[in-house]
Amino acid sequence: MNQTQEYSQFTITHQSRCQIKIIVPSLFQSKERAHILQTLLLKREAVEHIEIVPEKNEVTIHFDPEKIPKVKLLNLLEIVLANFSKKPRDCEKKVVELEEQRNGTPQNVAFGVGGMSCTSCALFLEMILSRNVNNVHVNIDYDTEIGTVCGYLNKAEVFKIVTDNGFQAYSIDTLAEHKLLLDCEQRFLLIEKK
Repeated sequence: MNQTQEYSQFTITHQSRCQIKIIVPSLFQSKERAHILQTLLLKREAVEHIEIVPEKNEVTIHFDPEKIPKVKLLNLLEIVLANFSKKPRDCEKKVVELEEQRNGTPQNVAFGVGGMSCTSCALFLEMILSRNVNNVHVNIDYDTEIGTVCGYLNKAEVFKIVTDNGFQAYSIDTLAEHKLLLDCEQRFLLIEKK
């Protein structure tokens, strides 16, 4: 008798030999949760590509069945998604209160980031900055080691959040500061090649 296993963290809507489409209620239509899930799954060599539609809590995973059997992938998903099971804090009231207090337009803060050792560091820092309700958009690029924050925090406030979380923030407002950051990156690359 062929039984289909039930999963508590997701529902399978479509599957083929090398693709699985699931609905994940614990994504709570959150782009941040979708980004975290995508990063975690793409660390697996067998996972080739992921498409996530946060608005629908829909995840499509393209994988190599020779590297990871479908059953193992489904069991992995069950374990990973169990960590997503609690709904994120609802801070809508706080956002509304802050929007009423804000003056002016959002500003862009660009800065160099030091101390990242992998893409997960960039993701972590991006999440920390994104959780601040004063930030409208945040991007931390691991490869270029440059962060950008668009929001209502000034440069000193952004730098404090970065340094409070174990990273270094460098000013790149002037061409000389940007060149200094690039020189630092070149020295790091030379050390890595040795």
